[in-house]
Amino acid sequence: MIPDRITAFSVSVAGRALPGRVRDVKPPDLKIRTQDYRPAGFDAPVKVDVGMDPLDLEWQQQGPNRETVALFGVRENGGVQVEILGSVQRPDGTEAPLLIDATGVIQSVVDGTWTPGEKAPLKIMMNCTYYRRTQDGVEVAEIDIPNGIRTIGGVDQLADRRANIGG
Repeated sequence: MIPDRITAFSVSVAGRALPGRVRDVKPPDLKIRTQDYRPAGFDAPVKVDVGMDPLDLEWQQQGPNRETVALFGVRENGGVQVEILGSVQRPDGTEAPLLIDATGVIQSVVDGTWTPGEKAPLKIMMNCTYYRRTQDGVEVAEIDIPNGIRTIGGVDQLADRRANIGG
């Protein structure tokens, strides 16, 4: 079977669309951090959820962009908002929307090699405090680190924890 594939996408940073400027995007990896736990009677350790790894969003722009560089380190209002709108082609040829909303702090701005007459790449890395992924109009994941929310597939995995500590 032919898998779904992204046919096109656009990126907006702090409300500014970057048409034709973003070369590629690397959404955050969703990865649970674990520790081994092996009590008496267990033949092997089991992995225990102790939170998540950092949510790092990366993208590469073509050519210098002073507006994006000026957002380096900005923390006001929770940081910089990034919206990625994608179009996913299904095996039957129809297209469906894919949306990623993220908020965080741009922690890295790396200039690529400058070559006369060519667009110099600019690689950006943002550590996200908020991440939401919606596909086909269905929220697949929402992670709000400051508010202790981790909803995956409609299940808030941290709801009991928040309730237990008065949140």
